[in-house]
Order: sequence, then C-alpha cells, then structure tokens
Amino acid sequence: MRRHLVASCLTVSAHLKSHFSATFAVVYHPVLSAVTDQFFGEFSDSLERIAVNTMPVFGVSDLNIHLDTADDAAMLKLSDILITYSRM
Repeated sequence: MRRHLVASCLTVSAHLKSHFSATFAVVYHPVLSAVTDQFFGEFSDSLERIAVNTMPVFGVSDLNIHLDTADDAAMLKLSDILITYSRM
C-alpha cells in the first residue's frame, strides 16, 4: 500500500489479492481555514499523481469552497484545476 499525504489530500493505492487494484482519494479542507495557494498546489499535485495511474479511482471530498459563487477566487481556481485534470 502506497500513501501520499499533503495538507488536506490523502491518496492510497491498494492491491487486494491481485484481483482488484484501485486508488482511493480523500480531500478535506476545514471550514475555518483559508484556502491558500499551498492547498491548491498540493491538490493539483495529488491529481497529477492520480491522473497517470491506470487503476480505477474512487474519490470523496469536502472542500468547503462555495461553488455557487461565480466570482469567488477559490471557486475559480478549483474549477480551473478540475477542468485541467478532467481532460487527462
């Protein structure tokens, strides 16, 4: 089992009895914590590691970023990152 832990992102690759392999990604950003460039950098790095993986990916997140606010800087940055990695 291989783990990558950064500020708020955890990815685990698991191989179970050679019949099933998958990557599980959990992302959490605390409500009262500022959304920083460091968070986005680490989130992007985690997505990059996952994108080159050929195993199925299961992901869960609680980012506490307001996706309903069109002019929110954090939402725009998150949207750009997700669009970038959805094309891979």
